Amino acid sequence: MKKEYLSCTNCNQTDCLINKNCTGKWKSKISEHKPVIFYKKGQSIFCENSFVYGMYFIYQGKVKVFNTGGNEKQHILRLAGSGEMLGMRAYAEKKYRVSCTALEDTTVCFIDKAVFIQSVKENPEMSLALIHNYAHTLSLMDLRQKHLAQFCSRDRVAEALLLIKKHFGKETKEGTLLDVNLSRQEIADLAGTAMEETNRILGVLKKEEIITFITLPKKIVINNSRKLHEMILDNYDNIYQQECCEILF
Repeated sequence: MKKEYLSCTNCNQTDCLINKNCTGKWKSKISEHKPVIFYKKGQSIFCENSFVYGMYFIYQGKVKVFNTGGNEKQHILRLAGSGEMLGMRAYAEKKYRVSCTALEDTTVCFIDKAVFIQSVKENPEMSLALIHNYAHTLSLMDLRQKHLAQFCSRDRVAEALLLIKKHFGKETKEGTLLDVNLSRQEIADLAGTAMEETNRILGVLKKEEIITFITLPKKIVINNSRKLHEMILDNYDNIYQQECCEILF
């Protein structure tokens, strides 16, 4: 873990809530109290049940947010990349309810809890953006929990691939490259299935030419996103299909 300095006043991360919604005065004030921390791949950014001291914003990189069951099995709740906020629910709590780990070398900005709360109070646009962010994230979480409870394994794996595509998809001539180093176990943890079942389903999708595997680096390319969408959307009527598209894809 390495600390650096990066000012909010000349930040080029246009998706950041602070950069988009805070005044110049508050960007300067936040910068005075904001260490920038570098985490290597696999390092923990914060842990479940650890005390909350502030908020994290991803400047550059990719992370997974998860909780751990009694058998130490991870359940990946969401993926996040550059510009996204981490630990958003924790600002009103004393301890984190989830853990966060870097999926690749990642740089995050840490903002002290008191400074963050004051910035929300003083910047109306920030308050509205934060409410919208909460609403969108909670809607996604509710929908994901419903799908994990009701979908078959094949549909859950299809949804996991589409979620990875949403956050880390990179268009290439061959298709959409899932540009993140996720293990088969992590894909299974996102899909809520066993790794063996996930491997079997990925193999079937490969045979159906919906996805392909590349070895250097070891990643997945989605050749036919429409087929993955259809696996999920065919379970519902037109109204619910639209809701799924808006939140998931």
